[in-house]
Amino acid sequence: MKKKAIIFDLDNTIYPVAAISERLFGELFALIESKGEFTGDMERIKYGINRKPFQVVASDFGFSKYLESNCIRVLENLTYEADIATFEDYPVVKALPCRKFLVTAGFLKMQESKIDRLKIRNDFEECIFQLKSIPSFQLTKHAT
Repeated sequence: MKKKAIIFDLDNTIYPVAAISERLFGELFALIESKGEFTGDMERIKYGINRKPFQVVASDFGFSKYLESNCIRVLENLTYEADIATFEDYPVVKALPCRKFLVTAGFLKMQESKIDRLKIRNDFEECIFQLKSIPSFQLTKHAT
């Protein structure tokens, strides 16, 4: 059966988050370490932030409400300004003969900046964002 459309996730599907993690989340990691209001190991927290939504990591590691709210303030304004490389097989994705959509969850400014730095926005019919900074987790469409 011919595929009519494929939906792709951004983080760890189009590019490896670990490749930009220290630069992207440096301010966040410094804040977490300086406050110390969590349980567990900082390296495991960093790994979690690379793989899971922030709110899940904050809950898993017992972040204080004060630390969590300060981290969210950082994340709401975080952008990435350096180039980002896709996984090496991305040209295969780009060449697929079907409609392609990009879906991502996270903080809007950060996710938008990563898409822009990857230079992939025009490879997708639409980019759809599940916004983490809005309590209802609304979906927002951004046409390319």
